[in-house]
Amino acid sequence: MRKKTLQKIEFQKTSRLKQDVYARKKPKPPQERQWDARIRRAASADIKELTFLLENLPEKQLDQIFSPGNMAPFLKQLFSLDGEDKEARRKRVKVMLGYVLSMTGDFQYIADLIGPDTLRTMRQSENFNKNLKYLSSALRS
Repeated sequence: MRKKTLQKIEFQKTSRLKQDVYARKKPKPPQERQWDARIRRAASADIKELTFLLENLPEKQLDQIFSPGNMAPFLKQLFSLDGEDKEARRKRVKVMLGYVLSMTGDFQYIADLIGPDTLRTMRQSENFNKNLKYLSSALRS
């Protein structure tokens, strides 16, 4: 997305936070709805481009593009429960995590992916089993 577009989104967010809660319940004017649709189309196109890169670039380049430093802020926001509508974010995060787990097929894949050292550290956590059972049941519901 262009820098100007991102700046407008940031401005809208700050002005939206200043508005009265009840004022936000009103339908958006057509110009705002068109703007929102443009943002969704642009974001969708950007995601498709990133997917194309993942499918076609060599691993060395992917390591540099999708490094923890580049991905951490994105993933933090993607799975964050902070924001205006916590319940809507919680539902989105639940769907995303459920999708990730369903793609893998089982927890063994995740265990193999993160490695035995990390898994051993996680298991030593006193809440590991409780959290794992909660996550499993929450994603099934």
